[in-house]
Amino acid sequence: MTPSAALVRHARSRLLAAGRGCVVLALFCVPINKPATSCFIVLAGLAALGGSDTRARWQQAWHDPLAKGMLAWALVLLASALHALLTARDGSALYGSSLWTFVLPLVIASLLQTPQQRWRALHGFAAGVTLVMLASWLMAAGLLPQPAVAELTASMRNTVFKEYTQQGLATLLLASFALSWWALATTRRQRGLAVGIAALSLLNVILLLSSRTSYLAAVPLLLYWLWVLWRASTWQWRLHVPAVALCLIAGVTTIAASNIGDRLVHSVTSEVARYTEHGDATSSGTRLWLWQHTVDMAASNPLFGQGLGQWRTHYQARMHDIHGAAPFLLAHPHQEYLLVLAEEGALGLCALLVLLVLLARLIHRLPVPERHFFTSVLIVYVVAGLGNGLVSDYTHRNTFVLLLSCMPAVATWARRNNEVRDHG
Repeated sequence: MTPSAALVRHARSRLLAAGRGCVVLALFCVPINKPATSCFIVLAGLAALGGSDTRARWQQAWHDPLAKGMLAWALVLLASALHALLTARDGSALYGSSLWTFVLPLVIASLLQTPQQRWRALHGFAAGVTLVMLASWLMAAGLLPQPAVAELTASMRNTVFKEYTQQGLATLLLASFALSWWALATTRRQRGLAVGIAALSLLNVILLLSSRTSYLAAVPLLLYWLWVLWRASTWQWRLHVPAVALCLIAGVTTIAASNIGDRLVHSVTSEVARYTEHGDATSSGTRLWLWQHTVDMAASNPLFGQGLGQWRTHYQARMHDIHGAAPFLLAHPHQEYLLVLAEEGALGLCALLVLLVLLARLIHRLPVPERHFFTSVLIVYVVAGLGNGLVSDYTHRNTFVLLLSCMPAVATWARRNNEVRDHG
């Protein structure tokens, strides 16, 4: 090998290592800063293309079942975008991140080639959300200034970035990561730190944030972790009692906290009553309005939908002829599955549901602690999508896609194939 070839090989090897670092930094930035997240995603993609062992890495990535599932969904969205181009003469969705984000798992699979690399990358996300959570607690204590938007909207208090639902869901995922990490902890200090982070995360969502979507997702998440702890094969009082107590305390606090009771029961009833009786654009009333018109929109083309990115255009056109619709003009219908039904039709919604079932089956084959964490990610996505739009939002979309991209699916798939061959 000539000196120049050796130098190029060394540079490409360093580029590959830098690409893996960019994935970690993208996960770190996703709950903090959108432009930084995009920059690190682009840099990771360039490193994936130019790093060493390109052919072997991309061949391995192609066999990643999670990457294949995301590519299948990208093809559904591509067909929907082409449908919009042919019917509405609008091809803008072909260039949008809502389509091409789903190629990202294939890119990450070509960079993070082992389960260990992927699990370590998740620590970047945990570190970023931990900083956000600590800043939120410091705001509540008066040691950090509240964001300017909090002066106009009280529900934005103690939020580090503008969308408090994003922060609430990310903090719930941090609690799940901490509990998953607790299963790996080997010392009392590590277990105490994991339980402490999980407790601060849950209490941050329950007491400081006002996201009803996060409250809704927290209920099945707590039930799942209670079930996990109860079914632990090697029950040890010193290990499991603190974690069970954490879940129970969080659940009791959730029920007892007047803010949550008001937000989930009284305020919803009041908001629906004000909407039905006076037409007020309350939070719950706006959702009912959006869902009704989205269902009507889907009914006009039930099989194929209106096309990717067409919900807003069609919705605004419908609102143009309705008196008093101005307060209800929003960017998405605040319901994940209705948005898919309206834009991709019944075929697209069926494809999404099938992919979610396959994802759940894949997660079930993962070893502990990955199985518990990614089950938590799936629970949060499925439940939060009932009351909010996730894929239509840049930060939500990148959060879930980046996290799922770190699933050690290749190793799981290879182990299953080896077991089949051994028994064959």
